[in-house]
Amino acid sequence: MKLGLLEFGTGCISPLDIVENVLIYAEKAETLGFTRFWLAEHYGASPAYCNPEALVPIIAGLTSRIKVGVAGLLMAYHNPFRVASAFKLLNNLFPGRIDLGLAKGRVPGEIGAYLSPDLDVSDPAVWSDTLRRNLNDLVAYLTADGHAGLITPRTGYTPELWTLASGLNNIEAAVQLDTALCKSLFHHRIDDPIREAETLLQYREAYYQKHKKRPVVNLAVAGICAESGREARRIRESLSRPAATYNELIGPPEFIRDELFKLGELYGVDEFIFLNLAEKTSQKLKGITLLARTFSTAVNPVFTPLTEAV
Repeated sequence: MKLGLLEFGTGCISPLDIVENVLIYAEKAETLGFTRFWLAEHYGASPAYCNPEALVPIIAGLTSRIKVGVAGLLMAYHNPFRVASAFKLLNNLFPGRIDLGLAKGRVPGEIGAYLSPDLDVSDPAVWSDTLRRNLNDLVAYLTADGHAGLITPRTGYTPELWTLASGLNNIEAAVQLDTALCKSLFHHRIDDPIREAETLLQYREAYYQKHKKRPVVNLAVAGICAESGREARRIRESLSRPAATYNELIGPPEFIRDELFKLGELYGVDEFIFLNLAEKTSQKLKGITLLARTFSTAVNPVFTPLTEAV
């Protein structure tokens, strides 16, 4: 099993301090053996940034092997040619280490007007059509389907593309993009986990039928890890900006490890992305250190730390 991290850039300190602490957090994640470090594009969650792509090359430059990316860019509001060019260049500067997650989220009306001044993306039909077109164009640019030679560098490495999804309401559209898939378990309440797992199985079968290969799939979960369940719950209750997340894993590292192994068996995945809900950097660092130690001492070790966790 592999474990990466998702970060929203939240906290109760100054914006510039949040950015500095995100960099510290990412460096620590690599040292502990986490496989990915993803930054979310989110308007309102972080007082520090809403453009995570600006931090990707900084984090990639401060680290040496952890994969770095966005999860994800809200593609109804971005020029697909510019995104393809930027992320292809990044993945040639840091070969094989850049992830590009594609999301369908919406932004507040005023922000949407600034991001897309020539389109009325507040109109659901316009937003939906723009999203579909931008996603298809972006994938086409990066896979050179009819666009060979347009995206520079003209040789080299293409970033790993990820579709971000929660309910998989449109399996056909997700399959059509031919990307890896990150399914979120924290965006909505799950009352029937078996049915959720069956939906993911349907996606896998449809993907294989179309592309004749197995899709790469991981799951995103949210929670807080602390030395005890009581401490983890205390941290959760003390958040100054309570997160609207579901199916949270709140507890000591052994509990979270066991729950992830159960989810892995149910959904048939061996990689998770963990959204650490703690706001204080000291609590974030402590939580991922506890997780790394617990996973590295399991029967089948997950982590290969660069140095011994401290």
